Amino acid sequence: MSRKPINITSKQIQTARGDWYTYHFANRQLFKALPEAVQHAYQTLNATLTPPSMTIFGGVVHDWPPRATFEAAAKHGMKIELMNVWYLSDEGWKAFQELWQALPEPVGELYTAPCVQEKELYPLSTVEEMQPARASE
Repeated sequence: MSRKPINITSKQIQTARGDWYTYHFANRQLFKALPEAVQHAYQTLNATLTPPSMTIFGGVVHDWPPRATFEAAAKHGMKIELMNVWYLSDEGWKAFQELWQALPEPVGELYTAPCVQEKELYPLSTVEEMQPARASE
């Protein structure tokens, strides 16, 4: 199965990342402002939750957290936005920072013509010129 190209610019990726970082930071600060007993309840409930994967935009994948987490949060009157191990401890926040810093740099506007990778990056017109002419059939 071939990949579908995404039609998005590096500026749009950076904008989305800025929005996501603001969201993550706000949730970390909100958690830190909670009373200690409430923090402990979040940490206990999240102890079995697998940390999310980070998308290229800096968010979490669309199917995270699992449905059971939504149900548990509702049952205990907790905010689903805080049900992320990244926000619940200094270690979690450090893991988030490491993932964030490992995000690849988008370079969408480098090439303005369709390109192909063949050891080096060539515009498609150049590759077509490099191919030997086909014999007439």
